[in-house]
Formats: sequence, structure tokens, C-alpha cells
Amino acid sequence: MSAYRTARARLYAQALESSWLAKVGAAFGFAGLTALLAQLSIPLPWTPVPLTFQPVGFLLTGIMLGPRYGILSMLIYLGAGALGLHVFAPSADSFNPDSLFAAERWRVLVPDAAAGTGFTAGYLFGFPLAALFVGSYIRARNEGRGARFATRASWLLTIILVAVAGGAFFLASGGTFADGDSGGAYQSGADAAWLFAGAFLVLAPLLAWALLRRAGGRPALDLFIVLLGATAMVHALGVLVLAPTLGISWTRAVALGSTVFLPFDALKAALVVLAVPAFLPPSGQSESNPSNLVKP
Repeated sequence: MSAYRTARARLYAQALESSWLAKVGAAFGFAGLTALLAQLSIPLPWTPVPLTFQPVGFLLTGIMLGPRYGILSMLIYLGAGALGLHVFAPSADSFNPDSLFAAERWRVLVPDAAAGTGFTAGYLFGFPLAALFVGSYIRARNEGRGARFATRASWLLTIILVAVAGGAFFLASGGTFADGDSGGAYQSGADAAWLFAGAFLVLAPLLAWALLRRAGGRPALDLFIVLLGATAMVHALGVLVLAPTLGISWTRAVALGSTVFLPFDALKAALVVLAVPAFLPPSGQSESNPSNLVKP
């Protein structure tokens, strides 16, 4: 093992052996990081859901903190928002103002079809689940057990994502995603969803190939697939809330709440894969026995 790999393993072992208080502090820190990344929000004219960098936050949280403290961090993040702090991404939700504190911001977490608010709650509640899933994979990988199951599950979830994206081509063949309100808001986004689906179907394999060949081989590819699987979980919960809250069809909800974000989220997942190797031990080292991590 090279000196660099030894240093990586030693730092990781020290992090594992840190006190619970330090780990809780790290959970608060990653909750803050996710809140900062949420402010990198781009309103899109073709969907009511903004494009944000929150996925980078919850994916990094799961990787760096593991399952228990990863989910704790995301619960802290949601709790801060429920208390009124400006930690969520600005959106069309009237209960998510730009002020630093708003007593009614908790309504963002409560879907309300009558008021048309809380339509992004599904995505937010998917963050702890995604952090738990990614953290569990990282722990299993470092212990040399169970990681294959998570990878296979992620392949399945990714295939579902691809199927959804491919379905956009089929639905777009008629020229519209209309569901009775074809003149309604965001119709152009629904009609153009096939463009985003096509971009994902081209971009995701290219990113997977690049990570396999240029950025760490099979471990990097497996991590990329796991991150896509975690993202699929967040998309699924988001769409489940988006459709009934805004009163739109499931087809339109999938188009506006998932398909249009696929290429962007694939890029974010690849960015995370490229960012984390320096902070993790070599793949297959035992997390349960940190002393093993520093043996040459």
C-alpha cells in the first residue's frame, strides 16, 4: 500500500474512532452544508420544482457520515426547516419565503392540495432515506460484506430510472403529455421532457464509462450506480407527493418532477464520486477493525 493510501486509511480510522459528540457535530456540519447547497437554486420555467445542489449534500452526507449519523444529519436539516430557518431551496411555495426566518416555513413539509403548497415535501423526506441507503452501502463496502446487494438494488433502481426516461420518448411520440389541462402551466416542460430523457440516456452511460476507465475503476462505477439508486428513491417520493398536491396526472408528475432532472442529477452523482475518494479508505478494507486500515 502506498504512503498516500496508508494516510487515507489512517485518517478514516481516526474518524471512526472519534467520540459520538464529534460525530454529532459532524452531522450538524453536513446539515449546514446541505442548507448552503440548497441556496444554489435555479428556478426552471418548465417545472415548479427548482434545480438545486441539495443532492450533492445528502449524497456526501451518507458517504462521509455513514448510515446512523447520515440519517441524523438529514433529520437535523429537516428539523431546522420545521423550526422556520431558511434551509430549504427557494421555490414557488408561498410558505418558503426568502427571509432568514419564517415561522410558517414548516408548511413546506406538509403537502396541502387546497393551498397548493408543500409540493416538494416528498423530495425533502427522501433525503434521510437516501443518506441511510448510501451510508449503508459505504459501511458494507468497507467491511467487505453486503455491498453487492446494495449495488444490485441500485442497478435495479437505475434501470427503473432509465425505463421512466425511455417512457418519455414513447409518451412524447404523440407530441404532448396533456392530461386534460394541456394549456396549463408547465405544458412546454412536459412536452419537452423527451429532450431531458434523451440527454440522460446518453449522458449516464458516458459518465459510467468515464468513471470506470478514468476515475477508479469498478469501485467508482459501483458508487455511481448506488448514488443514482439513492437519487431514484428521492425522485419516487417526490413524484408521489407532487402529483396529488398539485392535482396533476402521474404522467405529468413524472415528467416535471423526475425526467427533467435526470441529466442534472447524473452529473451531480458523478461529481460526488470524483470528490470523495481522497476521504475514504481503499475499497474492501475492514471498517470493523480500524487497525487493519493502516497495515501495508
